[in-house]
Amino acid sequence: MPVLRNTRWEAFAVHIAQRPKTQWSIGRCYAQSGFKARNHSADQLGSQLLKNVEIKARIVELRAPTARKAGYTLDTLVARIEAAIAAAQADGAHSAVAANHNLILKIIELVEERNATEAVVGGGAMTSAEILQHIVDELGPHDVIEICGQFIEVARNRLAEQAIVVS
Repeated sequence: MPVLRNTRWEAFAVHIAQRPKTQWSIGRCYAQSGFKARNHSADQLGSQLLKNVEIKARIVELRAPTARKAGYTLDTLVARIEAAIAAAQADGAHSAVAANHNLILKIIELVEERNATEAVVGGGAMTSAEILQHIVDELGPHDVIEICGQFIEVARNRLAEQAIVVS
């Protein structure tokens, strides 16, 4: 896909594609692209702009090299979550199991949504960064931080179980 003719749309797509590196909010990407917004409306307006089919396709195109370089696929992401579920079940961490199942359901929902979009756009695969960003957008940062805290707790417990004491 060529560069978008609307220069602000193109700038917005570039800023969104770089979000994993810059950690900018959608609102900041929106404002940095030359759009005007008052108070917190930039986040809302940016989210609406993300629904634009042309912008979505351009973001996918811009992120494709990064996704290939990182080596993440939808299958590897789901495999990691399934491994976290198995570890959480082994540790009896029922809330972590539920949270991970919710993540898988969210991924399925996003893939179905993406497939509907691809039918219109004819774009590439959804990157793990896109999936994670959608999860943050859908669940909210506080819930995602809570889930990540559960991941960390389960991982630490697993490491503690596997640790070898040397005296």
